[in-house]
Amino acid sequence: RQFPKVEMNESARQLEELTTRLGIFNPMPNRLYDGERKGVTGPFGAVDIPVYVLNQLRRPTDVIDPLPEGTQDYLKNHRADLDAIYVLLQQSEEPRWEPNVSALLQAPVPNFIYHRQLQGLISLDVLDKSRQGQSIAALQALEVSWKINQLLRRRPELVSQMIASSIFHLQAGVMRKMKD
Repeated sequence: RQFPKVEMNESARQLEELTTRLGIFNPMPNRLYDGERKGVTGPFGAVDIPVYVLNQLRRPTDVIDPLPEGTQDYLKNHRADLDAIYVLLQQSEEPRWEPNVSALLQAPVPNFIYHRQLQGLISLDVLDKSRQGQSIAALQALEVSWKINQLLRRRPELVSQMIASSIFHLQAGVMRKMKD
């Protein structure tokens, strides 16, 4: 079998626990948190990548604007959780959620919104670190983003490939803005 059924690994469990602290839920369908389903609105009141990130990437120069005050507060309040994600994924195997190709249309597939919100948050952090001249820290965060996206690229489902492609586009825009 080219794509055997596998279970979620410990890296994915820990990543999911950390992302819930950030207000990002549901990496796979039908997750329950304390017995209930969570909505799809992410930490900045959006379903997708933070508007700040999209606005920065649309600009043709490498200038990065300061973060809005509320976004600065969010990063400050969640710095420990973000750093824990970076350490986890730098020191462990890539997270793996439960692929099951043999289930065909009933197979669980990654949640587009979860990955876009998580990658958007990491991108926001990379841009802010780059703006502040913290090039090594920005590069380390980008490497974590890359590692998360690699797991999607290895999955066989079309939706995984579509998510991975959209994240790669985001990463390319962020790399264009990075200095050094």
